[in-house]
Amino acid sequence: MKTIISILFTALLSANVFAQDQSPDSASQTPTDGTSSIVVAETKATAPSVFVSYSYYHFDLEGRTAANTKIYAFGKSAVDFHLLTATWLYNPKWTLLTFVPYTKTMVETIYEPKGLNFKTKDYTGGLGDVRLMAVTPLSVNPLHTTMADIGVTLPTGSIDQYFTSAPNQRAAYNMQPGSGTVDLLAGATVTNTMDDFVSTARGQITVRGGRNANGYNLGNEFQTKLTSFYKMHAFSAGAVANYKVREAINGRDEKYELNNAYVGSLGIAGDGHQYYHGTQANWDANAVVKFQTPPVGTVSALFEVGIPVWQGSANKDDVQLDVNYYASASLNGSF
Repeated sequence: MKTIISILFTALLSANVFAQDQSPDSASQTPTDGTSSIVVAETKATAPSVFVSYSYYHFDLEGRTAANTKIYAFGKSAVDFHLLTATWLYNPKWTLLTFVPYTKTMVETIYEPKGLNFKTKDYTGGLGDVRLMAVTPLSVNPLHTTMADIGVTLPTGSIDQYFTSAPNQRAAYNMQPGSGTVDLLAGATVTNTMDDFVSTARGQITVRGGRNANGYNLGNEFQTKLTSFYKMHAFSAGAVANYKVREAINGRDEKYELNNAYVGSLGIAGDGHQYYHGTQANWDANAVVKFQTPPVGTVSALFEVGIPVWQGSANKDDVQLDVNYYASASLNGSF
C-alpha cells in the first residue's frame, strides 16, 4: 500500500477563511489558498485519483470608517464567488490542481459622507484568473503533515470592466475579476491532528509577473491563515484567523485614476485613489461552523457559516470595509 496525499478543496472567500482583500474601491476577495482540508490516507491502487468540486460563497460586507480624506466611505456591499476545482492525484508525491473562479461584486460608495452624502452602487463580475497548482508532501506522520505547493495564475480574468455609475471610468483595481498578469505563488501548510481536533497553519507569497495591458500590477503580497476545528460527527466548530499584506500598486490605470486631485465641498480635497498608492494590510478572526453530509455514492456536500469576532485593516486612507458574515456550500465528487 502506498501513501497517497489527497487534497480536497472547499476554498472559503472572503475575508474570513482566508485573508480578505478589503479595498476602498471594492469588496472583492480572493482566497489565500484553496485548501480547506488536507486528508492523508493509505489507499489502494483502485482508490479515486480525480476529485471535482463546485463551491459557492456569499460575503455580506459593510463599511465601518470613512477615508481620512473625507472623500468617500463604503455602505452595504456583497461578493458572490463561484469556484470549480479539479484535483488529480498524479502519483504518491505530487497532486495537481486547477481552480476556475467566477465572481460577482456589488459595492455601495458614499461620496463626501459628512457633506454631499451622494451614494452610488457599482457591479462587476465575470471569470477570474485560472490558477494551476502542484502540491507535494514534505513530511507525513499520523499527527503532523507538512505540504509545500507552487502555482501560477493565468490572466484569464477581465481587467476592462467599468463602473455602473460612471460608464466612462474603468472600475477599481480590486473590482476587476482578473489581475492581467501571470503571477507566481508558493506556499506551505502544516496540519496537526489530535483525535477530533485538527489545526492548520499556512503561509503563501504571490509575486507579480510584470505589468498588464493597462499599465499596472496589483503588487506582491504575503498571506497567512490559521485554523482549528473540533469535529462532532457531521458537524465541526472552530476558529479561523487570517492576515494579508500587499504592496502598493505598481503603475497606474489611466482610465481608472482619472482625478487624483479631488476638490469637493466644505474644503474636502485629496487623492481619491491613494489607498492603492501604499501598502494595504488586513486581518480577521472568525467563529466558524461546518456541516458535512453523508456521501451518496462518491458525492458529498459541505456547508459552512462564519462570523468575524475581530477584524481590522491598515492603509493610507484608514478606511475599513468589514465582513458581517459569510456562508458557503460545496459539492464534492470523485472518480
